[in-house]
Formats: sequence, C-alpha cells, structure tokens
Amino acid sequence: MTGTASPDFTKLLDKTAEDTEILLSKLLSDSILPDEIARPKRLVDAMRYSSLGGGKRLRPFLVVASSAVFGVPREAALLAGAALECIHCYSLIHDDLPAMDNSDLRRGRPTLHKAYDDATAILAGDALLTIAFDIITRDEIHKDPTVRLLLTRALARASGLGGMVCVSFHASKTLGLEQGGAILHDNLNADPWLRRMRFDGRTERVRPKDDDFREVGFHCYMNPSTAAQGLLRLHSLSRHNRPLPNDDYPDLSKMGIFQ
Repeated sequence: MTGTASPDFTKLLDKTAEDTEILLSKLLSDSILPDEIARPKRLVDAMRYSSLGGGKRLRPFLVVASSAVFGVPREAALLAGAALECIHCYSLIHDDLPAMDNSDLRRGRPTLHKAYDDATAILAGDALLTIAFDIITRDEIHKDPTVRLLLTRALARASGLGGMVCVSFHASKTLGLEQGGAILHDNLNADPWLRRMRFDGRTERVRPKDDDFREVGFHCYMNPSTAAQGLLRLHSLSRHNRPLPNDDYPDLSKMGIFQ
C-alpha cells in the first residue's frame, strides 16, 4: 500500500467533510430548540467560528467508515461523528486558552479567545461540549434508547475525567504538553488494535471483539492516522475473523465499506 491516497479515497474523505460541515452548520444555528431559553448570537457565532470552515473532519470520517462495517445508516453515523467533532472543537478552544497552551493562532486564524475574548471562548467550549451530548441522544442516532444511553456513556467516559481530560491533565501537569503528546502518539502507533493504552503509561494486549467500537472512538479522537489502521483490522476481523498482517492492508476505497 503506497503512501499516496487514491483519488476515490480522497473523494470519500472530502464528501464526509462536506456533509459534516453542512450538518454542523444546521446543528449550530441560532434556531431555538424545545426547552432552550435562548441562543445568544455572539455565543453561536463564536461556536461556529471554531467549528466551521476548517479541518479535515477525520474523526467524523472514521466514525462513518467504521459504522459502515456494521451496516449502521450513514445519517446516524454522521450525527455521531458531528457529536465527536463538537467535543474535538471544544477541546481545541480550551487548549488554546492563556491558562493552557496560550496559543494565538489555530488553522491560520486567530484563536477564539483572541478573536473574541476569554470568557466567550470558555463558554463557547462549554456549549460545544454540552451540545455533543444533545446530539448523541437524539432519536435519529438509534431507535433503541438503550443504545443511545450506551453511546452517551461511552462518549462521556472517553472525553471526560477518565479519558481525554485525564490525558490533558497528566500531559500538562506531569509531563509537559509537548512531551505528553509524544508519548501518547508512540503508544498508539505501537499496535492500536492489539494493544490498549492504559493511563498509567503502559499498554495491555487485548483481543478486539466486544470493545471494538470503544477503541474506534478512542483512536478517532486521539490519533486519526492510526485509527485508519485500526479500521482495516476491524474490517478484516468482521470478514475473516483474523487481522491482516501489517504490510497487507488493501485500498480502503475498494473495500466496499463506504457504499
């Protein structure tokens, strides 16, 4: 498998990014939903500033692609991907704040707290995190409320105290942000589908079966490039009950899982 993406694969990636952009634009509109009090224009504009018009949308793409392996409707997968993207965008807003990375630029533009102000950036991040759980609990995700509950719990645990926030805390307080990120990247690249990273810095070997979706979500968020390798392993397991050798991955666009 060469390092150059095929035109078909690029089209699939671009199509998911385009659909995610359209969906996020609708979800982050100023239209008030039932039980909401108001959607302040400045706050909505700030959320849209940090969520629209940038990024490759790799996380939604990997959610859609991995869901297709199991026959999940694309519309439902796009919604789940949008929820994940909202959490991703919230984390970037808060990471850029003066008390964290103190970054002035993000994707070639002023970071949100520079374009608006610190308070608006904090609240926009809070709102993006919260709306992610609004999205993941919607009826369109799955007709069974138990499934929606399990998805919500999985999202909370992956992004919260014992997940993304835990990683950020240890990286910033113990290792330093740059060093912590490098260690996390190395652990995930070791063998993302046969090893699960533990937050004490060690990895443990696992047999990918019941936890496949949780692992997809974790790698989609933390390292999309290694998640692509995991997706190929997952597809092989679902078809052949065995992972492919590391050097024998087929072209994703020809596997029939994006149709």
